[in-house]
Amino acid sequence: MLVAYLHKDGLEVYRTTENKVEKYASGTPEQLKPIKSFGKKLMIVGRDLFLHIRKRYPPASEKDLKKAVLNEIEEMFPIKNPSYFSKVFEKAEAYTLVDIWAWDNSGINGAKAVFPFTHIMPEDAAFISDEPEASILMNNGIASVVAYARDGFIGSVSAREHITSQQFDVFLKSLGRYSNRIKRVIVYNEPYSKIVDDLSDFSLEVLNKQPKAYPVCIDYTGKLDLKDFRIASGYDTQKNIHIVMRGIIYLLIAVSISLGITARNYDASLKEINKKISRVVNNAASLTSKTTGEDYRDIEDELNENLKGNMHPLKVMDMLARYLPEKSYVNRVALNEGRIELTLSSKEPLNVIKAIGQSEMISTVKLKGAPAKDQFSGSYTFTVVAELK
Repeated sequence: MLVAYLHKDGLEVYRTTENKVEKYASGTPEQLKPIKSFGKKLMIVGRDLFLHIRKRYPPASEKDLKKAVLNEIEEMFPIKNPSYFSKVFEKAEAYTLVDIWAWDNSGINGAKAVFPFTHIMPEDAAFISDEPEASILMNNGIASVVAYARDGFIGSVSAREHITSQQFDVFLKSLGRYSNRIKRVIVYNEPYSKIVDDLSDFSLEVLNKQPKAYPVCIDYTGKLDLKDFRIASGYDTQKNIHIVMRGIIYLLIAVSISLGITARNYDASLKEINKKISRVVNNAASLTSKTTGEDYRDIEDELNENLKGNMHPLKVMDMLARYLPEKSYVNRVALNEGRIELTLSSKEPLNVIKAIGQSEMISTVKLKGAPAKDQFSGSYTFTVVAELK
């Protein structure tokens, strides 16, 4: 698998196998040639490029939480064109904590032209361990501490040049009840030789390792389930959200035009139907005048009765145009034997039902099923059944 590490000074690409990490290419996106390769290609956004917050939300499904994050992402971060990744950190009966990382999409687009990644993640999200632990490391001049466990990220903190024992102590306390679960600290030696001695006061197992020739987070990517980091589940959605919204608007316009054309065609269709019915009635009348002994008067009476029970669709459309409140829309109309079934969209379903019930053409109106709320527009889609007078 190819793994790219993007930071403020450029892009580093590595080829990873089960026990080996080799540099494949490095430089700025403008300097590098496009990299062509089959299979998974993972982009890791370095700590110097993203911002992170942990936000509390009401209890909700994963789908609703993603919609909430998407709606608020531009307000949460001072980034003009943000891309993001979010992950549920903790669920409780009264709340849900969500980790959200955001970065500038323009820099990612430049890197993607060179490295067409299939998955993307912030550096924090790459760390994982069967037992809770913390790593102290240095990348591109930024010293940091990352705490993580079986489910991944717990917390992190960054500083310039180095991490002091006091900073490490404050960081552990900031983890709350998770601080007692950290039993081991991995220190990637230089320039942390002093902190190794300082950590002896914390009653923790300390592993002192030599610095890597590549970002340490790459070592952990082989243990991750990458499906949550596919660009279609987060990055592409954010990138193309405006295109998706325009598509929905165009679709609604097309449906509206189609309904208008259909309404204009109703009259011509009804005329044609009435002609055919007239021919049937005339044939029935001629049959009754013959001396065959067969009586078709019952059929003729039933046919006339059915014709009386139907109302012209244009009258129904005119009634809806007069009584529907503003910003209420008709999505579907079904007229059948004195009943009309309407599928509507409105932010105030109750006002719509009351308005339809006030029409002199309607005897009763009932709600069919439960209204469904659109999280983006705040409108409800619902169905009512009305009996015609």
